[in-house]
Amino acid sequence: MAAAIYQTGRLWFIDIVNRGFFYALTSAVPATPDQYAGVIKPYRIVTGAGDGYFNIIYNNIAGEDVYDYAGSVIAAAIRSGEYAGTQAADYDKLLKKPVCVFEYAVSIQSEYLLRAFEQRPRFFSSFAVQSFDSVLIQPPTESDENLLVYFINGETAYAYRLSGGNKQEPASRYAFEIKPARDVENKIAYRRVYGEFVPDFAGGESFPSISFTNPYENIHGEKLLSFILSQVEAFFINPARINAGLGADGVFTFSGQHTIVRYTDRDILEYTRYSVIDRSTDVSFVIDFSAAQSFINTDANVINEAYLADFELEDGRHTFRFNYAVGNVPLSARNGWPDRAEIVYPIEMTVDHGLVIRYRKLAYNFYIEGE
Repeated sequence: MAAAIYQTGRLWFIDIVNRGFFYALTSAVPATPDQYAGVIKPYRIVTGAGDGYFNIIYNNIAGEDVYDYAGSVIAAAIRSGEYAGTQAADYDKLLKKPVCVFEYAVSIQSEYLLRAFEQRPRFFSSFAVQSFDSVLIQPPTESDENLLVYFINGETAYAYRLSGGNKQEPASRYAFEIKPARDVENKIAYRRVYGEFVPDFAGGESFPSISFTNPYENIHGEKLLSFILSQVEAFFINPARINAGLGADGVFTFSGQHTIVRYTDRDILEYTRYSVIDRSTDVSFVIDFSAAQSFINTDANVINEAYLADFELEDGRHTFRFNYAVGNVPLSARNGWPDRAEIVYPIEMTVDHGLVIRYRKLAYNFYIEGE
């Protein structure tokens, strides 16, 4: 199979614009194609050559050729694909062919996908899929010239096909070589066992060892009021008027006109904003998620890649929970997560109509030992 010969649009690479902390603190983020593109970015990509072994990509997803390729394929399936009906989402069968899979930690509304690719609203009703939690692509091969894209929702797969005879967009345009996982250097190969991807450490490999540093400690490893103040000033619109103090309970507290930031003795940083919220508009997952992502991007003390792991909607507010991927492995209790951590994920935040009103994070930055 020849190397990739597809064409792609640039929209797929667009991330949430970093406009600075003042914008993130005070402004609701409008829903645009850029924001929708941020929502439909998967938390991981699985690739396999059909031999039972897989690579899983968590870090720098947008820098991978397969990310660009999959974006162009999904766009083609939306524009020109033939709806081929539904079938059971039988992964054991689907993964026996070369595949790349976009996986999401939450269910994604198809409207977000269609808006990201700037489809007109009148097209929405003709798209068979309402929501999905993964997108599985089977590139054309020498033995099968069809390109198949499966939008999978739980146990149901909705198939779209581009055939070799499609005059507008023939499937051959989207040829893509997926290397066998065991032939890819410096990446862990996985096997699928009882519905889960399990690392294949037959050669004695192991997950990388992960350690952490605390950016709220000075160079001597001390937590001082003045130093932590210098690290949290960006959370305040007017840093010159911050009231700072250390309580008997070991909690550092910093307060302004509408904002309180606390740094606890368990190395948890908590930001709370008190202000009048304009609730005249409908609640929007995309606007709230975009505000959350923009807020994270403007926090200079978050250096690890974060992905959406979970969310909930209550009383018109979205609470988002983000995990980190470090060394191409999700942070977990078995790999790098501190025993003393009081939160399930390193970042948890609540957004109300596009404004972040609560931001809670584990203070640490994580890194691979020896790097």
